[in-house]
Amino acid sequence: MIPMNAKNPLRKFEASAADNVLTFLVYSDIGADYFGDGITASSFADALEANPNCTSILLRINSPGGDPFEATAILNLLQSAGKPITVIIDGVACSAASILAMCGNEVLMGQGSMIMIHNASTIFYGNSDEFIKMADTLAKVSSSMADIYVKKTGLSKEEVQTMMDAETWLSVDEAIAKGFATGTTNAASPEVKAITSSFDFKMYKNAPKFDSKTDGKDNVQVEVNLTAKTESLNVPAETPAPTPSPIPIPMSSTEKAKLELAIL
Repeated sequence: MIPMNAKNPLRKFEASAADNVLTFLVYSDIGADYFGDGITASSFADALEANPNCTSILLRINSPGGDPFEATAILNLLQSAGKPITVIIDGVACSAASILAMCGNEVLMGQGSMIMIHNASTIFYGNSDEFIKMADTLAKVSSSMADIYVKKTGLSKEEVQTMMDAETWLSVDEAIAKGFATGTTNAASPEVKAITSSFDFKMYKNAPKFDSKTDGKDNVQVEVNLTAKTESLNVPAETPAPTPSPIPIPMSSTEKAKLELAIL
């Protein structure tokens, strides 16, 4: 298991094999970060190479998105393995993660899960000519993404592109009706809800509000964890930190007079 974020230890990438099934957990952003860590095609390739006798692949997704090129590379890598692929969307499959989800022969969605598709975007710096070129590049990337959705769903490219232009969030029933998913599976676990609520969706204009505290049981669990952490530190929750005392600095009367003059 590879933790993806120290502040959010639930986020992870994991590959494990049992009963001839190679299972991947994609529970974070897709693509390498500044430090070279993250969910990448090379991570999948290593797992496939280490488990050649597995006869099928199970891919569980809960991801806010990431790098569409990396997602496409993983999709092609998994499909080229020539083994049946089942995708389960445990929480969300947004942006690049929705591309990856299209690799499945079956795409199953948990209760309350969602798929989001939109156009490619980036952060860019340059002059007007460079911006024009970048806009053209983004349009080509979006068109390639649309082709992947079209191949999976059988929808026309015009309809898919309209959905991408609008940043469309698909519920379970909507995703099945449109062909992005093929069926349903069990409801999301408290862990999956907690991961989903930790994602930052501010970059998306139509994102619904996700909250891990969807029922009393989950809510109590969060409160217990916070209380246990506070007690282990032996610090009252509302006690302010003590103000540090000033450290005296020895100085001569002449130095003190110069300092006072400088302050005035």
